[in-house]
Amino acid sequence: MRIREQRKCFKCDKEFSELFRCRIDERGNWVFMCGICLEETKINNLFYQYGGTWKAKKS
Repeated sequence: MRIREQRKCFKCDKEFSELFRCRIDERGNWVFMCGICLEETKINNLFYQYGGTWKAKKS
């Protein structure tokens, strides 16, 4: 198993070993967000689109 570095959440800027790739605004750029920030951001967000899960542990 290969372990990759942690990444920072786009919104809260904290490091995590699991993040969610998503689009959250009209520009349509992909960002990585932690689960807590993602849940807050996607409520009533017409631009929200899920794009997969990133994990530091890769088998």
